[in-house]
Amino acid sequence: MIELDRFDASFHLSQFHDFAVFLVKNGLEAFRCRDRAAKAGDRRRVGVPAAATATTAAATPTRQARSNHASSSRGTDRVCALPMRSKRRARIRECYNFDNAKAHLPACALEKEQSMTTNENTPQVGIIMGSESDMPVMEACMKQLEEFGVPYEVKVASAHRKPAEVHEWASTAHERGIRVIIAAAGKAAHLGGVVAAYTPDPVICVPMKTSDLGGLDSLLSMVQMPSGVPVACVAINGAKNAAILAVQIMGTGSAEDREKIITFKQDMANA
Repeated sequence: MIELDRFDASFHLSQFHDFAVFLVKNGLEAFRCRDRAAKAGDRRRVGVPAAATATTAAATPTRQARSNHASSSRGTDRVCALPMRSKRRARIRECYNFDNAKAHLPACALEKEQSMTTNENTPQVGIIMGSESDMPVMEACMKQLEEFGVPYEVKVASAHRKPAEVHEWASTAHERGIRVIIAAAGKAAHLGGVVAAYTPDPVICVPMKTSDLGGLDSLLSMVQMPSGVPVACVAINGAKNAAILAVQIMGTGSAEDREKIITFKQDMANA
């Protein structure tokens, strides 16, 4: 865009230069013609002679000539050598209507577009699990979120083995844009309760099935939260339901997320 403005400026300066040369060369002749007409008693207005008019036409390029000159000087770039208002419209069309629109956008617009893309991809759901062994079960949760088109992030950290890491992740989740947290753990499954103590976001717990008590120990550890620190809890290994519930919670404040749940339930009913 900047190169186009420079080209316009230089082009108009060349026009002014040609016109100035025309005045110097033909101005004196025009005054002499006027003097001769006055001496002859002719009081009619005397303008610039026909030869001078032809010179003016030759000195001032036509719109087609300007367009040809612009095309030749800019090569294959899409440049319209039109009046200033039309040029602005042409720039808008070039920015937004062509296939290679990003190549024509100014730097500020590209930065804004990149910023909007980043915001759209910011994780909205945080998934945290106490062990890598919980990953195969939680893959159903991640798959369901992907089908809903909801971005998420995954963290593996135990509330007992890495309490400082869990505290740091949970306390900053809301600032990172996380709207709902899903916590999965087994046995003495305190992870969901610890996360809930450090964040204002709603927490959904997924109790993992265990070899000792079949997941009942995980379930009771999660649902028996003290007053003032509530969590939601799905069935044992209910990773898919945790993802659905997370989107339902977000749907209370987002029409887009609500429509995802409505469509999901309709598809389930029609299956």
